Amino acid sequence: ALGRRPERRWGPRPVDIDILFYGETAIETEWLTVPHPLLATRSFVLVPLAELIGGELPGLGVSAAALLEETGTAGLVGTGARLRLPAQS
Repeated sequence: ALGRRPERRWGPRPVDIDILFYGETAIETEWLTVPHPLLATRSFVLVPLAELIGGELPGLGVSAAALLEETGTAGLVGTGARLRLPAQS
């Protein structure tokens, strides 16, 4: 119900949710593709994923670090913040 409005392409939207993964499940419908189809080309997504997931990304079979080697980080501006993961019990 909140979907895109027929305004300008890439313009503001009421809600924008990019689903990167749903476990190991791949989804391909008219309205939804998971893993996100542009995930491997978006450095601003890959940088935090590389911090969170050291190994292969679900459904892609390659690490975020390896994808970053291909895409590079040109144009990204760091905040200096690091992700803090909750303690594992």
